[in-house]
Amino acid sequence: MISIVVITYNRSELLKRTLISILDQSFTDFEIILVDDGSTDNTFEMIESLNDKRIRYLNQGRIGNLSKLRNIGILKSEKDFIAFCDDDDLWDKDKLKVQIKSAETRDFVCSNAKVIDINDKEIKEKYFDDINNSFEITYDFLLSNGNCILTSSCLIRRELLINNDLFFDEIKFTNFCEDFELFIRISKHSNIYFEDRNLILKRAHESVSGGLDNNIKMLKASIDILNTYKHNSALEKKYRNKATVGILGYKMLLVKFGFKKSIYTGLKRIFILLFYLFNPLNFIIFVRKKFLPKLS
Repeated sequence: MISIVVITYNRSELLKRTLISILDQSFTDFEIILVDDGSTDNTFEMIESLNDKRIRYLNQGRIGNLSKLRNIGILKSEKDFIAFCDDDDLWDKDKLKVQIKSAETRDFVCSNAKVIDINDKEIKEKYFDDINNSFEITYDFLLSNGNCILTSSCLIRRELLINNDLFFDEIKFTNFCEDFELFIRISKHSNIYFEDRNLILKRAHESVSGGLDNNIKMLKASIDILNTYKHNSALEKKYRNKATVGILGYKMLLVKFGFKKSIYTGLKRIFILLFYLFNPLNFIIFVRKKFLPKLS
């Protein structure tokens, strides 16, 4: 019935918690396709210790391309539906049971999540705390509101992906925004049902330097998405308005944690690209006067 694709790399302890939360599902008709990106820790030994035939372990060697690894999982799947789970997230025991019911008349379902820390302690009741009801996500909604879909919460009919050649982009979006970019393309073929229930536990990691570096890469990938879909007027308006808030927030974070000048320069380039993308002249003038001289 369901193939669950999990990508991992050197996270055996967290991965074990993740796999147990999947194996303990009240709905039991599934397989786990565990795609290992060349782990050098004790991941393989941990998998063997679980001794569960529902786990299909594929060690690909080091690839470092999340999109390619997920596509491997999709192509290896043999069930009617495909689910994804990050190797540090957890599932509510009824996650699959609830979603397979919703998927009887739908091709793509997802859900909200509770946010936990590295020790499984709750730090936020709802990941998307501004969503208060279940609804159908459309193409226009995704473009005008941004990504409200957590990959670990997804359950997708396999034939929707295969028949429409809907795979993760292995060239342009390898490790950042790869899920959002795919969801946008999927939404052209099918609405996406968002169930406002916390069916997964999304793990948040505390890493100031790593987090900022990843956010910079995320911004670069976001610019590529903006460039691809810039003809959409709702998307243009949303990111014009949020660009100023973004540069203010990153400037304050960088100052607070004392990061070096090169990061300022990288951020400056990103936001210049963002502003030039839609040519919002007033914002460019504002940012140059207020911020860019101070960052150079």
